[in-house]
Amino acid sequence: MDTLQPTLHNILEKLLITEEIYRKSSSVVHNSSMTVEFDKIATKRRKFFDGLCENLGIDDNDFQIGMAKNIKTQLTKLGMEFDNLMLERNEYVILGLCIKYDEAIIEDYKKILEDETYEHVVRDVALFQLNDLKTSVDHLKQEQKSYDFQHME
Repeated sequence: MDTLQPTLHNILEKLLITEEIYRKSSSVVHNSSMTVEFDKIATKRRKFFDGLCENLGIDDNDFQIGMAKNIKTQLTKLGMEFDNLMLERNEYVILGLCIKYDEAIIEDYKKILEDETYEHVVRDVALFQLNDLKTSVDHLKQEQKSYDFQHME
């Protein structure tokens, strides 16, 4: 894990954080189809994490244990904002938070694709996951529009 490049490290960490965000979000949204969708997205983020770890030759449990304190700190920072969102149960705002975190991962994947020092297999995995994330974010943005009652005419 010492040789893990910072961008890959960030992606792995963010995948764990977004998995947690989607899991928590799935339990508080009003719309049952969004509950199911958030749960599926959380599962997919976990699969992305596992797939990257496998392709990088990283023990996913060791990574999680090594990063537990940092991830907990990140979730704690996010916690205040997240807890307020969960109390409001405002799907529009919850979707916005999910989109924001997925877009941060997208930017990291773009860095990997632009950097030719990464192994071909890592870049292939990054491209696949990037495309999936973009599709997911586009869908979430469309879904978010349906909850934007303040701007609906």
